[in-house]
Amino acid sequence: HRTLVEGIPGTAMPSFRALEESEEFAQDIEDLVEYVQFLAMRGEVERRAIRLNLQEGIPLKTSEPRMQEILSEVVGKWNSAPSDALSEPEPPAWFTTAPSDEERHLEWIQKGKSHFESELTACVKCHGKTGSGDGASQDYDEWTKDWTILAGIDPKHPTEWKEMKPYGALRPVLAKPRNFHWGAFHGGKSPKEIFKRIVLGIEGTPMPPVARAENSNPGLTDQELWELVYYVMHLEDRT
Repeated sequence: HRTLVEGIPGTAMPSFRALEESEEFAQDIEDLVEYVQFLAMRGEVERRAIRLNLQEGIPLKTSEPRMQEILSEVVGKWNSAPSDALSEPEPPAWFTTAPSDEERHLEWIQKGKSHFESELTACVKCHGKTGSGDGASQDYDEWTKDWTILAGIDPKHPTEWKEMKPYGALRPVLAKPRNFHWGAFHGGKSPKEIFKRIVLGIEGTPMPPVARAENSNPGLTDQELWELVYYVMHLEDRT
């Protein structure tokens, strides 16, 4: 809902706020949200079906009992998502006061930078040392890996994956890491939203969650996670 209303600054995704503010078309926003969620659920069901077919040889028929189980699992996960969501994290007091204090501002940037470059977070591996999205690691999105690598197809070789096109396969897609200098974040660019992306990762992409000290050892404390968020947000200011 937020993405439709606010759009994604820095990308081709526009804002549809005018629809929400219109009495005549306000319901259209809610209908769009439901349809996008349906497409996401459908895609997840299809991915699981492909895995069953490739790994266990189970036919891709919607009448199969296992397919009905998958459908129930996916829908159940989406229905329970609001209650399972990470509680809204509140930035610490220093997060909003540091920018007005040059010494503290530089201190938090340096701390965040050290987390960004650490082996624990491995941010540099994909996003690059300067956060420009030019890291050495390149990987495909999960959908591509499902129908290529699991099937023994090398996505780098067109002669192999083109044989799958008649069956509806799409061109392999490299998941391009975010260039933080653009200031465009598909999951939102507020401190809370960036914190969530770091802690939860981004499903369907190579972006993993960063280990949190309260859940695993070693991991970043919440204080260190906010320092990392502060640094990532600072990168936009350097363009």
